[in-house]
Amino acid sequence: MMDVRFEPARSTVAGPPEAIDALIALAAGQQPDPAIAAALRAAGALQAEGVHPAIEPALSAIASPVCTLTLGDWPSADSSDAGPPRAEGWLDPGTAVLLLRDRDDGPRVLTWAHTTFLPVMLARLVGLRPRPRTASHGGGVPVQGADLADLNGWEILMRWEPAAGSSGSAVLRVVDAEDGFLVQDDGGAGPALRPLTATELWCRLVALIPPVGDLASPVA
Repeated sequence: MMDVRFEPARSTVAGPPEAIDALIALAAGQQPDPAIAAALRAAGALQAEGVHPAIEPALSAIASPVCTLTLGDWPSADSSDAGPPRAEGWLDPGTAVLLLRDRDDGPRVLTWAHTTFLPVMLARLVGLRPRPRTASHGGGVPVQGADLADLNGWEILMRWEPAAGSSGSAVLRVVDAEDGFLVQDDGGAGPALRPLTATELWCRLVALIPPVGDLASPVA
């Protein structure tokens, strides 16, 4: 039997891709095949009456998200040969859900928390930690002029159904350099990489969650 681990106290379910994908598919009413269902039951994620109560908020957010997100490598995230995102997410007013993928298509993790904790979840994923403000790019260098192929970075893209005047999306592109963080900002002269501190990056993560006024549908 496949190894599925469910930790209600930590709001996580981990296991092979087919098991976690089947759990997510329950949000759309798709029932897993018998072997996968047996593994989910053995882990406690499935019970006789349905999914474990601790998982219900996560499936509800997946079924009817207010926002979705992806976390991928950048700058390679935009290339035609880029692999799947490192993480996908679904948010509703009460729950933020993240699907974490292993880079080698190994075990996946489904984890969730209250939506207000999303910045904390993302900070852990991207390895946010105290760093100096890098001076290597001064006040900013045009992205077209940077050697992007040699940069280690990531991109978070948020999407939602927009209200009038809202773009319906937000993106954060960051380079994690040896001596600090660089963020892509759009200026009058076009996109440029600019230095920022870990505290400033934390504020950017918080700002990814759209204000209620940007959403097409009212949120309770």
